[in-house]
Amino acid sequence: MGYGEKPLRVIRASLIVILLWAVVYWVTGLADGNTNLPLPETTHAPLISLYFSIVTFTTLGYGDVWPTGGVRLLAAFEAFLGAALMAIFVVTLTRRLAR
Repeated sequence: MGYGEKPLRVIRASLIVILLWAVVYWVTGLADGNTNLPLPETTHAPLISLYFSIVTFTTLGYGDVWPTGGVRLLAAFEAFLGAALMAIFVVTLTRRLAR
């Protein structure tokens, strides 16, 4: 099965998670006025949601876009997934390079 030996699988899974969560944030209305970005939210909501998903996944947390209400729990779950997938990536890359 290649468990722990194919870092590209982890990268692919990470990209899927980021994109799916961006759609969730867009649908739930994360970008409806919860930004300090100089972009008009109505036309750039998908981009803001993607940006927020990337920042949340990598646990950077710039603070220029923030979730409100129940979306906070979703963002926390994505941050947990991001940290776990990044740890798995490091393990698989290390195993790959150790051979």
